Amino acid sequence: MTEFVATYLTITLLFISLGIFGWLVIKSHSIRTFQFQISAFIIIWIAGEIVNIIITVNEIDHGIEDTGMQIHLVAMVLFAVLLWTRFYYSRRAGKKIVDESSDYYLG
Repeated sequence: MTEFVATYLTITLLFISLGIFGWLVIKSHSIRTFQFQISAFIIIWIAGEIVNIIITVNEIDHGIEDTGMQIHLVAMVLFAVLLWTRFYYSRRAGKKIVDESSDYYLG
């Protein structure tokens, strides 16, 4: 019974966080902003976790047991590409890796 409650609580919270990060992607308006890029990464990560839970709950044995992990791998590749391209373009432009200076207002 406890496992049942924990599983469905986890999947409910994952869908809520999927909605929050989906809203952040829509709100960011530009694919170049760090907010959009990191939110897209987290959405893919959450999707992999949801698939993992669904496969575990349904105990599917049709060769798709590792699908959740493959989605996590895609998220990690996206994250690595995201960081390396941001680093490359900031070095090329001679700038720091920051979207705007107003993002770090300390007042």
